[in-house]
Amino acid sequence: MKRNEPVTRDMFDLDKWVGHVTNASQHAQVGDMYMAVLPDLPLGGMESLALSKEALNEVRHLDVPFYLVVQNGMDPAAVEDFLYRNPEVTGIFLGGDDGRRNNKIDPSLPNFKMNEGPAYAELAHSLGRKFHYGRAGTQTKINEALSMNADSMDSTLPNRYRKALATLLNTAPQDMQKEIAKLS
Repeated sequence: MKRNEPVTRDMFDLDKWVGHVTNASQHAQVGDMYMAVLPDLPLGGMESLALSKEALNEVRHLDVPFYLVVQNGMDPAAVEDFLYRNPEVTGIFLGGDDGRRNNKIDPSLPNFKMNEGPAYAELAHSLGRKFHYGRAGTQTKINEALSMNADSMDSTLPNRYRKALATLLNTAPQDMQKEIAKLS
């Protein structure tokens, strides 16, 4: 699978995911688990939301902080309705495309994160939920996440490139820097 290509439902093993989340919830101490991301289909739109709904129905009995990943093509009204109906979903995880192809900005692609992210951040916070910005590995993306008042962000780049860890440490707010330093 290449980036910018949708993932389809038949590529995901829901039973395996349910087993992993159940196992993690049984071994975690109360408060140890920051989030469990409901399964999503990158660039999958409403099919992604349907998969997340299906998965939540299997695990809603667990005491786990679930986050819904929003993707390109999701209807914001449907996301809002889903959150209203499912208070156990404690946050929104901003997934979706960032307008890049082969690690370069491609003007022909939409930048879902910047176009839709602020509205999803506002939705999450208006409902008393958290907002997480996914894949914030560069200074630009960290600044985007901060501009959206993200409660958290992630990146795998510091695991692969030492320079990326320095960027993360130098760009993040002081309180986040202390948390990051504990993990590095």
